[in-house]
Amino acid sequence: MKIQFSTKAKADLLHIAVFIAQDNPDRAFTFTDELEQKCLSIGDMPKAFQIVAELVELGVRRRIYQNYSIFFTIESESIFIIRVLNSTVDYATLFEQKSCE
Repeated sequence: MKIQFSTKAKADLLHIAVFIAQDNPDRAFTFTDELEQKCLSIGDMPKAFQIVAELVELGVRRRIYQNYSIFFTIESESIFIIRVLNSTVDYATLFEQKSCE
């Protein structure tokens, strides 16, 4: 399936890279590459990842990679990556604020 990233998801990946680069610039690049690859591989088996209970009405699913959560929806012919967030973030509040647009 085709993978599409929201503007916010792209910004999330950039912020993650900038944060990691403060301590380890080389790892920032390799880690965000790994994270992006995990996003892209969702297309292989998107229904293998559960719908988030707090976001069931939006059909949002989550894939976890290390300390990060990849939030996505399954569209008719594609996967839409909504956000990529540290798992400690209060994501339910972010989605209530419609920050996933």
